[in-house]
Amino acid sequence: MKNYLNSRVDELFSPTDSERHQLLEQLLTSAGRKEDLPYILEGYSHPEDIIKICPPGYGKGKNINVAVIGGGISGLVAAFELRKLGVDVTLYEASNRYGGRIYTHFFDKERKYAAELGAMRIPLAHECTWHYLNLFKIETRPFIQRTLNGFTYIKGVCLCDDIEEQESMKKIYPLFDLQDWEKKLHWGEMLNNAIVTPLLSLTPSERKDIVQIKKKYSYKYNTLCQYNLRQMLKKGYLSDGAVDLVCSFSPFLRPLQPYSYSEILHDEYPMHFSNLYQPVNNFISITEAFLDALKSDNHPSYGVKPEDLGTMTLKLSTPIEKIFWEEGDSQVSLSHKENNQLVHKKFDFVINTIPFSTLRNIDMSKLKSNILTQAITEVNYMDAVKVYILYKRRFWEDLGIIAGYSLSDLSNAHIYYPSDHYYSKTINPEEPGVLLAWYNLALEASNLTSLNDDEIIQFVNRNIEKIHGLSEGMLDKYVLDYKILQWSKMKWIGDAFAFFYPNQKRHFLYEMTQPEYDNKMFFAGEHVSFTHAWIQGGMRSSLEASNKIARLITKKF
Repeated sequence: MKNYLNSRVDELFSPTDSERHQLLEQLLTSAGRKEDLPYILEGYSHPEDIIKICPPGYGKGKNINVAVIGGGISGLVAAFELRKLGVDVTLYEASNRYGGRIYTHFFDKERKYAAELGAMRIPLAHECTWHYLNLFKIETRPFIQRTLNGFTYIKGVCLCDDIEEQESMKKIYPLFDLQDWEKKLHWGEMLNNAIVTPLLSLTPSERKDIVQIKKKYSYKYNTLCQYNLRQMLKKGYLSDGAVDLVCSFSPFLRPLQPYSYSEILHDEYPMHFSNLYQPVNNFISITEAFLDALKSDNHPSYGVKPEDLGTMTLKLSTPIEKIFWEEGDSQVSLSHKENNQLVHKKFDFVINTIPFSTLRNIDMSKLKSNILTQAITEVNYMDAVKVYILYKRRFWEDLGIIAGYSLSDLSNAHIYYPSDHYYSKTINPEEPGVLLAWYNLALEASNLTSLNDDEIIQFVNRNIEKIHGLSEGMLDKYVLDYKILQWSKMKWIGDAFAFFYPNQKRHFLYEMTQPEYDNKMFFAGEHVSFTHAWIQGGMRSSLEASNKIARLITKKF
């Protein structure tokens, strides 16, 4: 085994904006499309500063009240920004915690052993996310991906330290029914031909559509969005055996095959999975930074005078049961229970960040937009399951693994190792460690949950033993604790993130961003964005909705 600690490369911690942009430019240049950089940065940019639209404290004394429904990252951003205007903000969160799909679980009170049950990575291009990381001075470090000594386990063949995958082509390729030309081609090239070549067939101006929300997209982009991922793989002339092969080496592709190719473009165009980052003190540090500001009347992050801030009311464990509005009403009424009594309160404006998977079940006055009504009912959501296990010893360090991941064609897909020892430059297998032992999506996620918790841990341990070449039953004695989360079973959230079927972006997304109830209720959240499953989507959609309210406030009050 190679010593990974002696194979370190220089890493960039807490990069500046210019450093991030330079890294992204290098990636795009290598991909042969450097010209996409300004379009990508524009598409992911932080919208106009809200206090340039409406002066700080403008709402003071005007009795303007705004409700934000949902205490995930979208709701936190909206409350933070709108408060600068001097309006009174009430944030309603249905569950007993803030953060939504930002969800850090700690196995110990000292917060040494953590599990990121939701968000776990930040791409270079996500300008809104980096804006708040910089604003709150949240330190970041690279998210370690594939590393030396990681395992590849496919069709029962176990290979170690095969980053270049030369051994894989010799020992694993013969197990698939491939055409002669496919036998000589790296699986990444096969995937590139099927996934990236169509992207390059678009002009830079047409590619810009990927990071825009429009009524009408270019003909060529619309055509691509009509296909699902499997259809694109087949259009790339891959045999069924080659499709099986690429989905084995890139396990998340398998559950994504029925979904829109537009979702793949949303990740490929801005190079999402290259040079990823994570907060040094876990993702909960983002949620806590916003809450610290919202609970303060003089937090410096607002950038306005304390006397200009509006009041902030936080209501935890307060699900909204009814949203009511009638034609001609000057306000929207929200209903929730207090002391088992239904309470009604009217608001001048509402930002609704409830995922459509949950909004479908809320009593809500009829919407004017038939397309939006259809979107709430039809937009697809993706399930995800993560299984974290706290082991009493880090058996993977015995095998020379300090960080990164191993992959397999088993239902585990990717196994992610903790990176704390990587950054502390230590190897200590005797110390407990947290392993992301199972992470998968869609049907693979649903299949696992037919088991009870004990059965899941047993099943996951057997898979991990196979992947690492360990004797059966060896890991059971090392399990100290575990955390299993299936997002579809999370009350008030329902599934992990929105993920379009073919044509859903073209049919629904623009209408999902439009206000309802005579410009009084606005929608925000990762589902109301082209950046599904990322913090960026929730933040940017919320900033845009807040800015729309700011413009209305300056006109009406």
